[in-house]
Amino acid sequence: MILLTDKSKCCGCSACYQICPTECITMQEDNEGFLYPVINQDECIECGKCVSACMINNEIPSRPKLKAYAGINNDDAIRDISSSGGIFAELAKHVIKHQGIVFGAKFNKNWEVIHDYTDKMEKVSSFYGSKYVQSNIGQSYKQAKYFLELGRVVLFSGTPCQIAGLILFLNKKYNNLITLDFVCHSIPSPKVWKLYRKKVLYNISKENNLKESYFSHISFRSKVNGWNDFHFECIVKDAKTVIKFAESHKINPYMAAFLKDLSIRPVCTNCLVRDHKSGADITLADFWGVEKYHSRNNRLIDNKGASIIITYTDTGNHLLKLIKENIYLIEIPYEEIEEDKLHSPITKSATKNRYRATFFNQIDKIDIEKNIKKNIRKGLLRKRRNKFLKISIQNIIGKQAYTKIKSKLK
Repeated sequence: MILLTDKSKCCGCSACYQICPTECITMQEDNEGFLYPVINQDECIECGKCVSACMINNEIPSRPKLKAYAGINNDDAIRDISSSGGIFAELAKHVIKHQGIVFGAKFNKNWEVIHDYTDKMEKVSSFYGSKYVQSNIGQSYKQAKYFLELGRVVLFSGTPCQIAGLILFLNKKYNNLITLDFVCHSIPSPKVWKLYRKKVLYNISKENNLKESYFSHISFRSKVNGWNDFHFECIVKDAKTVIKFAESHKINPYMAAFLKDLSIRPVCTNCLVRDHKSGADITLADFWGVEKYHSRNNRLIDNKGASIIITYTDTGNHLLKLIKENIYLIEIPYEEIEEDKLHSPITKSATKNRYRATFFNQIDKIDIEKNIKKNIRKGLLRKRRNKFLKISIQNIIGKQAYTKIKSKLK
């Protein structure tokens, strides 16, 4: 059986939970809001399946990249509701058009993020757009296996660790499986998201005197002010009034907690499947800084969103070719993106935030917005203080001496 002696190594993919033949493993939420496996040892038959499906116990090698592209969807309406270039939409639509099944992350009726599947064109749009919360994957691996065994084509999209978990769970190559992940900065806590959305609803309702209010729309990546300055956006309603709220990711508290690595899962600072190790057929990402490399290409630099597409397998490359009539695609040197600091999450894990423990220790004690702002402010003050000390020391001993001392201390 799995002995989870170090929680900081577990990504919560749930492969162990889904593969257990006696169902003696459950996924339970800790005080930070993340799910971890818990084993009922009385029901465990020591079959070892959970161990074989756990990425902690399996060394996952990096793979050579087949090709890299920059691309956008030709349909601007789809691009508007997508996080970047709208490429996922075309991949999903193609699979569904050919009687396939698409798995992805969506909001449920309570605005929690869950994994689900569909074979209906009108429902695939619920998977569009980034959701900056760790999705509850539920029984998705089992469901995907069921459809694969029936011979249906399955497109399974998720975080790199969710894709790695699926592949270990299946433990078998399926020619009708297509896996798709994205360049992942990290996965924030569902509990932080729950507390934050409750606070947003409360604030908007109180300020506008709404009664029995509710969300009718939420987007983490609205392009209301363009792609480069994406906004957290929501619509709150009651029986008579509709209020639209939008706030730049640069100042939104929830997005600040995520981007400053304050609200993320512990394993994200030492990701086991970064650097192309997930096993996915295709990786998607935002092409941040596209204007530096393609400044004369108006189709890519219109501030409506552009995607990076990396293919690793013949399966991934073939699917991309099948949708080429509906997308604008140009091949690019892979080095163009990997060497750019804007795309460091491709190969580098998130940074450990020294105030993370303080933040989560206070999560049930103080207001979520105050908690976020307080700990973000601490980090900014520390950064400014360190910068001031660095400049002061350099002025005293000189830049060359400072550099030599610093290199010896590393």
